[in-house]
Amino acid sequence: MSDRPDTIADLLKPRPELTQFSHTSSKPAESPPPADDDYVAFGHGRVGLRPRMMLTFRKCSGEVEVLPYSMLMRICSDDTDKGFTLHFGSQTVIVEGQGLTQLFRYLCEHRAVEIVESDRTAALDGEAKSVVTAIRTESNCRK
Repeated sequence: MSDRPDTIADLLKPRPELTQFSHTSSKPAESPPPADDDYVAFGHGRVGLRPRMMLTFRKCSGEVEVLPYSMLMRICSDDTDKGFTLHFGSQTVIVEGQGLTQLFRYLCEHRAVEIVESDRTAALDGEAKSVVTAIRTESNCRK
């Protein structure tokens, strides 16, 4: 046994010589979260290194459709800033808007969580960087 008188309580006390581990850091202030009224064209992110499993499409009418990324076969676009077409097996989803290049990149990396169609007021407001003006779903099934 060691002759040191350290107890667990002594070991858990903060020590001033370990300043790099202290809780006082000079992080920049975080921006406030968007208000409930603020329109956001898309949600993105990952938990760890895992890609997202599903992609949610929210229309301004309240209709919601969720499709699996595993069914995403192709993304086509003439101009990624103005829109693109997603092919999920027998379903095609057409997304139109402005400033959609970042959303296109997130979709290619399976990082987008949801795509939200704007209402008329958000579409006409010039403040939003990305605006989804239309989400159309078409079925390619033949009967």
